[in-house]
Amino acid sequence: MRRLIVTSLLIILVLLQFTIQPLFCAERVEGRETPDNNIAEEKTSHLRGDLVKKFNQATSYFTELVNDKERASSKENWDTAHKKFQEFHDRQPKSAYAATSLFMLGRISYSRYLQFNDAADLDKSLKYYQDVTTLFPWHQLADDSLFTQGRILLEDKKDPQEAARIYARITSEYYTGELMNKAREKLEILAKDFNIPLPLPVATEPATSSQPSTENSPPVDVSELPNVKNRSYVLPVKYWSSNNYTRIVINTSRPVSYKEELLEKIGEQPRRLFIDFDKSYIEPQYRAPIPIQDGLLQQVRTAQFSPDTVRVVLDIESIKSYKIYSLPDPFRVIVDVHGQSNSADVAVVDKLTPPENQAKDDIVSLEPEIIKKRPKGSLATTHDQNAPILILQDYKKNKLFAKTKKPAPELNAPLTSPALSLAQQLNLGVRRIVLDPGHGGKDPGASAFGLKEKDLVLQVAKKLAAKLKKEMGYEVILTRNNDTFISLEERTAIANTNGADLFISLHLNAHPSAKVYGFETYYLNLSTDSEAIRVAALENATSTHQLSDLQTILSDIMKNSKIDESSRLAQKVQDALSSGLTGRKYQQVKSLGVKQAPFYVLIGAEMPAILIEMAFISNKTDAHQVKKEGYQDALAAEIVQGLQKYIRTITASL
Repeated sequence: MRRLIVTSLLIILVLLQFTIQPLFCAERVEGRETPDNNIAEEKTSHLRGDLVKKFNQATSYFTELVNDKERASSKENWDTAHKKFQEFHDRQPKSAYAATSLFMLGRISYSRYLQFNDAADLDKSLKYYQDVTTLFPWHQLADDSLFTQGRILLEDKKDPQEAARIYARITSEYYTGELMNKAREKLEILAKDFNIPLPLPVATEPATSSQPSTENSPPVDVSELPNVKNRSYVLPVKYWSSNNYTRIVINTSRPVSYKEELLEKIGEQPRRLFIDFDKSYIEPQYRAPIPIQDGLLQQVRTAQFSPDTVRVVLDIESIKSYKIYSLPDPFRVIVDVHGQSNSADVAVVDKLTPPENQAKDDIVSLEPEIIKKRPKGSLATTHDQNAPILILQDYKKNKLFAKTKKPAPELNAPLTSPALSLAQQLNLGVRRIVLDPGHGGKDPGASAFGLKEKDLVLQVAKKLAAKLKKEMGYEVILTRNNDTFISLEERTAIANTNGADLFISLHLNAHPSAKVYGFETYYLNLSTDSEAIRVAALENATSTHQLSDLQTILSDIMKNSKIDESSRLAQKVQDALSSGLTGRKYQQVKSLGVKQAPFYVLIGAEMPAILIEMAFISNKTDAHQVKKEGYQDALAAEIVQGLQKYIRTITASL
């Protein structure tokens, strides 16, 4: 096998000599040479020499690796070989060098599979070979890649049917190539051993060639190729789903331009929503289809559509609407899909049935589940006093986002009493509440006086969950029950996929001035208050400038009745905290009122949602109070009072 690999490397180097010259041909202006032409040629010549040198070094490293048993036993050495060719590919992603690098990455992955017997390496090897034929069908290694795919499918994957399909492609698409006869021989063997029909005879005089010659292809302008520094990597797609809502999150390594298009059903093909990411690349191991099959989406497919375009496709079963938007720091594209039964114009909160066969314990850990609606005729206001507190454990990890200290916004005037809301008119009740202790894991939140926001808000959340269960009989889900990190978009998705009726996010504030103290409650909306925007920017781990730009996008996202309901919920909770804590005669209590700002964690919530800044951890007295168990109990008790008052307003008979 090692001899075969070394022989293949020599073939690749020979082929490479034929692709280097057209790749790095300097374009000349017709007429006499100019100093600019000479300079361009010198630069191109230098680039060519540098690339050839680096490629030869990478190839030599791989050759030495496969011939040295001791070195080959180290996974780190294989990682180094992979990195060398990956960097080479990234530097010239549209060039013939990129095709050769992809071929070598396939070789490396297959050799690693032989060394360590890891099936994931075999799959990666296939993906790289597929990339060569898909992205560079004109390249001289395209038929080699197909032939190698056929061998892997037959010998390693034990899939003769798929192997036959690949060999048949060589006879139909690359019949002028040197591997056509070998592919034909393989097909004859498969026909004999597995009774697989032979393809139609190969045409001798094709009208057009499906394998453009490298020699006839136009030279690549090196200056126009995307630099690796300007290239984005599309990361694994994540999703959260229920029977009437799905959230898809596509993270990228850097901000990237993207476009979307909805294609209607054609024949057997379902409706498809695709998103193209410009100047992007996705690793082969991240391209496997993700089956969803929740009634809304069949699956999510990701592919390298062209050398510099990644395409994400959502195969649709039945949806009512969808929204696509991006958030910065880190950059990610979010797709919220709503089902036919989810009407933003009718339903504010669902009437839900209690889960069947629940455990007797007070606290149950579970993964997200599909929540069914309450049958007609049942009362949403009747609560099971023995209902457990459902604590949703962390089940996905995302990148860390930074948190810095936050300024205190100015006090706004109290909201006036509004007319009957949509929820009141529909007489809808509350059954399930999601509590969201902010931050966690590597993200400590605000810190001062040896205290961390992530620890204190979790303590309050657990106390609040216990009171909601004991005093009101509600089912409560915590987005985290321990010191773990959860991304902002995942927290809202937890509430949506679990059919929550209310979403409460708990935080502590901070300010450069240690004299600022108090508590305030926010709901999602656009804002012109610079202080409110600053608080939101810091909670979102982004800049005020980026947040200002984002408000245009949010204006469309937030066109629903949840804003009105959220403002009423925020007012009830803030009033309860103000009157309750003042009555308890603590050393210092100050209400900073109800505010509105574009908090990422509240975006896309399908239910009334608020964010409470319970104290300023940067103020010594506030910090001293909020760390005490008695004060935490008081905070939880007054939040419960506020929730009770809000719920009574939406469940009262008209």
